[in-house]
Amino acid sequence: MNRRRIFALDLRSLALFRMLLGVLLLADLIARWAGLREPVYAGSGLLHVVIPTLAAVAAVLLVAGWRSRAAAFCCWVLLAYLHGGSGVTATTGDRFLLMLLFWAWLLPVGARYSLDLRLRVRTREDHSFYASPATAGLIVQVFLFFFCAALAHAAGAGGNPGSPLRSALAHPETLNSLGVWLLQKDSVLPVLNISVLLLMGAGAFLLLLRHEKTRTGTIGLLALSLAALTLALPLGLLPFAAAAGLVALLPPRFWKRVGAARKRLRNRHFRINAPIVPDILQVPPPSHELPSAASVRAERCRGLLAAVALGLIILANLNDHSGFLNQSALYRDLQQGLAFEQNWTLLPQSGNPATAAPELIAAPPSD
Repeated sequence: MNRRRIFALDLRSLALFRMLLGVLLLADLIARWAGLREPVYAGSGLLHVVIPTLAAVAAVLLVAGWRSRAAAFCCWVLLAYLHGGSGVTATTGDRFLLMLLFWAWLLPVGARYSLDLRLRVRTREDHSFYASPATAGLIVQVFLFFFCAALAHAAGAGGNPGSPLRSALAHPETLNSLGVWLLQKDSVLPVLNISVLLLMGAGAFLLLLRHEKTRTGTIGLLALSLAALTLALPLGLLPFAAAAGLVALLPPRFWKRVGAARKRLRNRHFRINAPIVPDILQVPPPSHELPSAASVRAERCRGLLAAVALGLIILANLNDHSGFLNQSALYRDLQQGLAFEQNWTLLPQSGNPATAAPELIAAPPSD
């Protein structure tokens, strides 16, 4: 296998990744405006109205795929400003969405299913895959998210296999009917806790494999596990941001299956002459024109930036578990300035089963 293909991503997956990021950012801003979430922007000045509005416009452009890289860059900068200009601590889902937006503007997320596709000239005949330091960075970022979440989950367990889930479920702010039922099942919680730990830890490594069936199955299992956790715990933006990161890793086999299913659907139910895919989404014929010198230089600069960022996030994740850089003022300034915080925890950490719901935790109901 070509070495470049080891960290190659399908452009259709990157296009869906782009759309999901834009939708998530727009939905998050609307939820905060509507009071469904605590706003990350404080104050009543004009700037605190303009910045979220600009972020919403950039999110719409990102979904449509117009000037996709510039739109992703604007989304990243504006969201980082909103997070940094508030006294409210961003959640794990907020931080992960911010990191995904960072990698998005370094990637050709507008190469498929976008307005950019109709406005630019293609430069390569084989344009199904894209491999660069930025694709390696995105893959490693998703791997680190799930692997470090598994480590944090294991550290929270201590000597009690069911303690992380029990603590999160028992908190009054997260308690619901399914959580009440699970808290009464002392034999179920340890099994669920170990299952989450193994799935996240092993799934993180399986995502690194290029075997398409394995990667597709792992993405499906991780997405289903996050959806199941969402039923019992209000995880906010976290499962949706994680799903967006997983979507970017979908291999060509997935899209071949989608294409075959779409063709069968069209043949059975849509026997019409009009194309099932709008013209704006069609891939233009390949061009044999060589890329300009400016585009080559821009690609090299993005690759260099992605390589530096990849090194920084690896250091940040190592430091989160060892703390060997906590005394470095330069490291703290870099992390805050670039919004590269890498503290990944899957479950809410504020639960206290000893005080939140003691009547539900004491013992399972008798048969």
